[in-house]
Amino acid sequence: MTTQTVTAAITSSEALAKAVEHAQEADRLISDDIYRSHHDRAAAHAVISQAFTALAQAAPPKVDPVPATAEPEPKRRLWLPTRRTKTA
Repeated sequence: MTTQTVTAAITSSEALAKAVEHAQEADRLISDDIYRSHHDRAAAHAVISQAFTALAQAAPPKVDPVPATAEPEPKRRLWLPTRRTKTA
């Protein structure tokens, strides 16, 4: 688990992954802590999880560029002659 994350370039899927990671850590701390000594850390993880969830909702979805194969091929006009190359 990282302690610092660059939030300026974070995508919504990365933010959701971080939110789940922190929520699971908070749940683990609460469920494993029979003496209630780690509730402050669990609360901090829960707040961080909520912050990453808000970032995921605010971040624009990542748009993949269109691959070159998905672009239509230029149509050849059958009524035009093909280009001829000069032969020496």
